[in-house]
Amino acid sequence: MSKRKTFDSLSYSMVDLFENDDHYETEVYHEGTKITRRNYDALARRVSTITRDPELIVMMSRSWKTYAGFPKIKLPEGELGDVRLQDALMRRRSQLSSFSGESISAEQLSAVLRNTYGPTLTTDFPNRPHDFMRFRASPSAGGLYPLEIYPLVFNVEGCEPGLYHYCVVDHSLELLRSGPIRDEFLGRNLTPYRELAATCSVLFAITAVLPRTVSKYLFRGYRFLSYDVGAVLQSFYLTGTALGLGTCAIGGFFDNEVGEFIQVDNVDEHVMMLFSIGQSTPDPRRPVNG
Repeated sequence: MSKRKTFDSLSYSMVDLFENDDHYETEVYHEGTKITRRNYDALARRVSTITRDPELIVMMSRSWKTYAGFPKIKLPEGELGDVRLQDALMRRRSQLSSFSGESISAEQLSAVLRNTYGPTLTTDFPNRPHDFMRFRASPSAGGLYPLEIYPLVFNVEGCEPGLYHYCVVDHSLELLRSGPIRDEFLGRNLTPYRELAATCSVLFAITAVLPRTVSKYLFRGYRFLSYDVGAVLQSFYLTGTALGLGTCAIGGFFDNEVGEFIQVDNVDEHVMMLFSIGQSTPDPRRPVNG
């Protein structure tokens, strides 16, 4: 069957456009991350070696960054309230137009972070009283938690503007750089979605520390990193919706430049997505009852 016959619902001109696109990079990535009969044994040996080694398991359970010596701000208690999951799922929409520009509270920021990627359970390792593992609010392939979250705080009551790192160990914020961070971000033109960045209260930069996952899962690890990012994005959407806030993921940004802005190395740690949150406004492009 020709490609043209698989696009019955599209116009011929659109089909021609798709047929002439070069998806070489996508195809190479997908082929390179497939599990096949040929590479399965090597992958299985790698995973088995790690899961049978207590020292490696403990080492890989320490999946968080801290910025020693930087000011630390303890987050207040934050609750999502009694919104049902079903209601949050039904109400969830992306904020496609600008946010209102009004502030959110530190309690709301805390609730979003704790219920998106915060600690939910701490377990000890047998016969190792000083080692433990922290489970998070979002799932992660192999329990490796390769993601880090850097809140760019623009307009939050009780929290000075600046670039922060979310420290999952004690649910706190580490202040990496204070000042008019929004002006700096917009001044560098780091995303075409300036309207969202200019009006949201917080812009989260979600990074992935690649070795945490690929050291165990090799070529398959990058797929698992992507799954983790998707789970965190859903958690951001649902927690923001439960609090009555506007939310929108931003996939369009200049990767290396955003990485330089938050000062990650763009080698072992890469920016995967941005996520904006703030006080919502009605979207003029969506019907009131839509």
